[in-house]
This record gives sequence, C-alpha cells and structure tokens, in this order.
Amino acid sequence: MSNGKTPADEDEKGPQGKIAPFWVESNPHRPAQSQRATSSGNSFFGRIGLAQPSLRISTIEDVFFVHPAAEGVPTDSERLRGHVSLWLPKARAIKDLSVRFFARYDIAWPDTTPYESGVCLERTVSLVRDGEEMQLDKGEHTFEFIVHIPPSTPPYERSIYGRVRAGCQAVARGLGPLGSDLLTPERRIYICVNPGLEEQSRPPPPLNMRMVGETEEFGPYAFKFQSQYAMVGGLVLLKMHFLAPNTELVVHAVRVKVLQTSELQSPSTGHSCTTKPFVQPVFTLDALHPPNNASLTPAPSSTPISPTLASPSAPSSAPLFTLTPGTEHRLRHLGRLPNDNEVRPTTQEGTDTPIRMRHDMQIEVVWTRGGAEGERKKTILTQKLNIFSCACFFDSLTLPLYSPTDPNPMTDNTRILIPCVCGMPFRRLVEEHGSSLVRRHALRTGEVALSEDSESDEDDETRARNRRRRAEEGRPKVGELR
Repeated sequence: MSNGKTPADEDEKGPQGKIAPFWVESNPHRPAQSQRATSSGNSFFGRIGLAQPSLRISTIEDVFFVHPAAEGVPTDSERLRGHVSLWLPKARAIKDLSVRFFARYDIAWPDTTPYESGVCLERTVSLVRDGEEMQLDKGEHTFEFIVHIPPSTPPYERSIYGRVRAGCQAVARGLGPLGSDLLTPERRIYICVNPGLEEQSRPPPPLNMRMVGETEEFGPYAFKFQSQYAMVGGLVLLKMHFLAPNTELVVHAVRVKVLQTSELQSPSTGHSCTTKPFVQPVFTLDALHPPNNASLTPAPSSTPISPTLASPSAPSSAPLFTLTPGTEHRLRHLGRLPNDNEVRPTTQEGTDTPIRMRHDMQIEVVWTRGGAEGERKKTILTQKLNIFSCACFFDSLTLPLYSPTDPNPMTDNTRILIPCVCGMPFRRLVEEHGSSLVRRHALRTGEVALSEDSESDEDDETRARNRRRRAEEGRPKVGELR
C-alpha cells in the first residue's frame, strides 16, 4: 500500500513554485486510450505460431456527472455501459470473465507519513454466472455489461497533495499465457460532481454571496459576489457599495482571493491531515488596473484590463478611489476565477473521497486616512465559498441535437474535447455563460449591452434551449427530404 517514494515520472513545478508531482497543464482533451489487451508472452507465442486470446473493452460514455447527497437523502446512480470483446484462436471453456470499475488514489502527505497509494472504490460485475462454465467456440464473442456508479464516487482530483482517478478494466482469468490472467489496459473514466437542482440535467445553483457590515472607518458597507455558475475558471461579478463613510479614506487597492484547504484521509489506515490554506489571487484592482465596471470595453485612457492577475501589482502612489464622509460610493468589476491548475472544485457533501477540498472567498481593502501618508492598513473579510466543477454548465449536461451523421466520429486514437470552461477566452465565456451579468448591469447604467439580441433578459439556460430549438426547426423532419 505504501512504499514511501514519490513517483518519478510526474515531477514538475506547480503553481506554488514547489515540487508538485500531480500538477499538469490544463488540457481539454482526453488522451488516446488503447483497448486491446496485452500480455508479456503474446509476442513470443505469436512468433512461434501459437496465437493467444485477446480481450478488448469499450464504453458508450466515459464522462459521468454524479449527484451526491447527504445521508438518508435519495439520489440516483449513474450507469457505466459498454461491451467486452473476447477473441479465441480455438474453442475454450471460461469460468471467470468480469468487468471491474475502480477509483485509485495517491496521497503525498505533508507531514512525515510515507507516500500512499491504493484503491478507494471498487465494483465488479461478472459476465459468467457463478459456478458455471461457459463453452465458447473459436472466434470473437461480445458481452454487454452495466456497472452502477454510486453517487458517492470520488471525482477526478489532482493537487500537490495527491490525485484520485477512476477507470475500468476487463479480466478473463486463466486465458493468458501459461494460464495467467488476461487483462485489458485500464480505461479512464472521468467523474464530475454536479450538485444541480432538483433535476439531474440542471446546472449548479448560482452564486449570490453577500458581505454586509459596518466598521468605524467605512461605516455601513455591502459587498456582493455574483455568478451564473460558480465554476472553476468561471465568471464572478464583484459589487462594492459604501453607503456613508464616517471619515475621508483613500482606498489604494482591492484584492480578491480564494483560500483553498485540503483535507486528506487514508482509506486504509484512517490517518488524516488538514493542510494550511493556500492563497490563490483572483484579481487585484488598483490605479494601474482599474475596475471594468462590468463591461468588456475598457476606458480609453486606462491600461488594458485583465480579468485575473496572478499576483498583486507593485504599490502605486495614485489611489484607486477616495471615500468622502456622507457620500456613497459604488464599484463593479467582472473577473474570472482561476483555472483547474490553480483551484480545484469544492468537495460536496455525500462524496466519499480521500482528498477533500474546501474554499473561502476573501476580499482585502488597502486604505489610509485622507490627508495622511502613514502606513497603509488592510480590512479583510472572508466567507465560505462553494466552487463547482468547470464542466458543470448547461450545454455539457444535456443531449446534443440529433443529426443524420455523427458530427464527432471516434476511433481508438481520437482525442475528444472534454467539456470545460478553463480554456475559454474571456469574451467567449461572458457571451456563453455570463452575458446576463453584463446585460443586467448595462440596463441599470444605460450602457450599451454586449449584444442586441432580444434575449437580453433570459438566463444562459433559456438561451441555450432557444438556440437548440431554432437549430432544430431548420432541420428536416424524419422522412422529409430537402
């Protein structure tokens, strides 16, 4: 279970600047998956004319959205469907042919505990009745299988502290060379957690976080974070409202950060550990990087606006804005959460995984009293945040339009896009997943909206349905030729 060594083939620098064995570049493609079984003796026996049986496994789907729930709350499980193909060079009798679904884990403990690897979930389906022997003729035989994926299945996870990944494999016992087991290569299965609403095909709930209070300097204030879907790599709209400051204050910078804490627990020994929060900047607003006022068009005299900054900029003598006593002040900025290399999804209740993630949103206001050039002070506010998977949006959770031909034909070596927003450009992300944030603000301020569609008051889910309906109306009906 534990060998005390870190894998040598995954050793590269992570975003924290430390050795991060499980950090990789964001890639929205699935790797090519080999399906044919291999064994150490196949090539040798093939050369001397003794053909060996071969085994293949294929799945109808390889991306699944599970719906975990609290204990005692009913929920549905997903089904992994596929086929196993067994080729025999001569008639054989088989007693054990099965498909195994599993979730593997690796934990790199931050303390002195040795590195640990193991299996945290396993489900096996037998394709031959227990105790019976199946006589098969020479040739290829195909078996269909269904494996239930529990709602508590751990999703795909990777960080500097370890990784979790799922897969499936077919096993034919006793059919390999010299009576060994015949195995297919492990086929990857991608598990995402979607804590949607009442229906399975609904995306996660929107973000509407409020930080309301009063301080001696700021007086009453209200900070608000909004997002259509609070996803990794998704959009977040910051609204700051100072109602009536008590004194004159000069605000130099506003910094928004995400604090990520990892909770590790060994499935085999029960050993647990909670890491220190890792601070990941989301964006920084100052004189050099002014707020975009929830608009995609920067001011003519300002520096080009970046939706997210990797680190705070150098201190500037010019203020971001000044608060005067008794005068309210508003600020709005549309930014973007970090991608899946920097921030992982929050682990949802009901998920059974050895690596859990929890998050907090933190806003930091840097200020000095008006007319004074003393030491800058900071006011920091923190609130719990729930971040969902970057694959949980409406278009990835619903079926595509029917088509006479397959728009994305697959082969064994095909690299297919995994639904993910991390690689989307900022403008496209706003158009597809956050235009309602921009449009609603534009309607209140009188600015020109992002587009002139008549759907300006519709949310992303409604607009996606309308796009599909219009596309379907333009397609021939069944049996109709054009």
